[in-house]
Amino acid sequence: MDNREEVKTFLSTRRAKITPGDAGLPVSGRRRVPGLRRNEVADLAGVSVEYYAQLERGNLAGVSESVLDALSRALRLDDAERAHLADLARAAGPAPRTRRSRQPTQQQVRSADPGLSLIAFTAQAGSPDDHALKLLASWAVTHTPADALTPDWG
Repeated sequence: MDNREEVKTFLSTRRAKITPGDAGLPVSGRRRVPGLRRNEVADLAGVSVEYYAQLERGNLAGVSESVLDALSRALRLDDAERAHLADLARAAGPAPRTRRSRQPTQQQVRSADPGLSLIAFTAQAGSPDDHALKLLASWAVTHTPADALTPDWG
């Protein structure tokens, strides 16, 4: 079912209801939008701005339960709104199947302290990128602290 317009309207109106102050974000200068900006929602939900923009354009196909939960928290949805968002995602259907990229991927992970971030890189097993990441990891394990290289002149 094509419910993109309904998804667009739902997400953008919920975003407009929340001020930066409500979300614990600093308020500075003049704003062109009544509520949160897309990048602010994306940051609060722990997803990329591009991905959130795709969702707000109405493409909920294949969105994960964890992303729906993160959006629900970021947009401060009540139980009825959470259920409606889940219904919209179900109606959008599964994600279209695409071929996996052979390039390394980067994913940013945020759920307990918004001040902490973890970035993990992955690559297809056996690929040159996989070999390079393993080599890089081995360097981290064998790293010698800088002060151990400083001579002691007594």
